[in-house]
Amino acid sequence: MLFVFGTRGTTFAGPRKKGIPCRVCGQDEHVTSGALRYFHVFFVPIFPTKKQLAMQCVHCKKALVGDEIPERTRHEIAALVFPRRRTAPMFSGTIAAALLVLFVATVGKAESDRQASYLRSPAAGDCYVVTLAGIGRSTDAAHPYGILQAASVTDGQVRLRVASHAFASGTGALKALRNGATAEGAFFAPATLALSVEELQRLKSSGAIYSVKRP
Repeated sequence: MLFVFGTRGTTFAGPRKKGIPCRVCGQDEHVTSGALRYFHVFFVPIFPTKKQLAMQCVHCKKALVGDEIPERTRHEIAALVFPRRRTAPMFSGTIAAALLVLFVATVGKAESDRQASYLRSPAAGDCYVVTLAGIGRSTDAAHPYGILQAASVTDGQVRLRVASHAFASGTGALKALRNGATAEGAFFAPATLALSVEELQRLKSSGAIYSVKRP
């Protein structure tokens, strides 16, 4: 059975540490170690969940674990066993997710800016994926999206051809554009629609224009 998420553990060996008398034999040299558990998704570490320190006398083998180690000594051992170079990889999934979110946001911002520039300066051939209700067109609930194509732009007025077909989703309309559906002879209805550049921008602001594509 494949577990796509959960917790796992790893153990790190630390250096020997002198100067801490053993409670049993009085010798002052110990080996140190630490166990680290972390949450993972598909075995990619997301963040640490628990750290457990241990120290063992090299002479009598008396071991102290976790809170059995005096607090001050515990902090000293933690710095030796869990340096940043060891714990940082445990956040690799979180870092990767943050970078992905940043990338998506950056790409989304660039696309939004590009579409805004198309709306400020429309050109013949521009295509607009729209909600048909948003432009005052009748539609059925199963196919609320349509496509407009700029046939001409004159003195701030855009003459638009309206697709004869409606789509179930905005992504479906975009797929039709990518597949070259607008080149089909009967794709657009004979009647056209005239809108000003300002009206197009308002439609985008209201959400009636889902996306703008330029050939």
